[in-house]
Amino acid sequence: MLAIILIVSAIAVPAFVRMTNSAKLTATTREVSDLIQRARLDAVKQNTKVQCHFDLAAVPPVVWVHVVGTAAPAATDPQAYFPGPVRFAASGGWIPGPASMGFPGTTPVAAGGVITFDSRGAVDFTGVAGGPTAWVLYLDFNGDSSYGAKGISVEPLGRSKIWLAPHGATAWTSQ
Repeated sequence: MLAIILIVSAIAVPAFVRMTNSAKLTATTREVSDLIQRARLDAVKQNTKVQCHFDLAAVPPVVWVHVVGTAAPAATDPQAYFPGPVRFAASGGWIPGPASMGFPGTTPVAAGGVITFDSRGAVDFTGVAGGPTAWVLYLDFNGDSSYGAKGISVEPLGRSKIWLAPHGATAWTSQ
C-alpha cells in the first residue's frame, strides 16, 4: 500500500508543481495587463495623464499606477509585486520577437519604463524615442522555456492585449 502511495505521489506532485507554476505566470500576466488598463481608464476618468510604471529591476519586480507627478509609488497607488520565479524577459533565444504580433514597430518596456496615458486613454509618446509604436513586454517562469512565455502589448490608442508563446513556438498567438 505504501509503495502505491509513493508511486502515485511521484507522478502527481511534479504535475501539481508544474500546474501551480503555470498558474503563477498566467495570473501575473493578467495582473500586469489589468494595471495597464487601470492606468488608461483612470486617465480618462480623471481627465488627466496617468502613468503605469515598471520597476523590473526591483526585487521583487513591481508595477504601479499613479497620476503624473512623482516617480515613486505612493501607498495608495494600485501596485503589483511579482512572485519570485515569474520575471520579465527579453525577446530573443527561445522567446519570439514582436514581429509575429503584427505591429510595424514596437518599443520594449525597459527596467524603469513608464507608459503614460492621456485624458483620451491613448498612449502619450512625448519624449519616447521612436515615436508612436506598440509597447511590448514579456514574462516567463524563471527562464524555463518549457513553460513558454507570455507577452503584453499596448497599442498607440491604448488597447492592450495578452499574447502566448507556448514551449517551442516561433510566433506569438493572441489570447
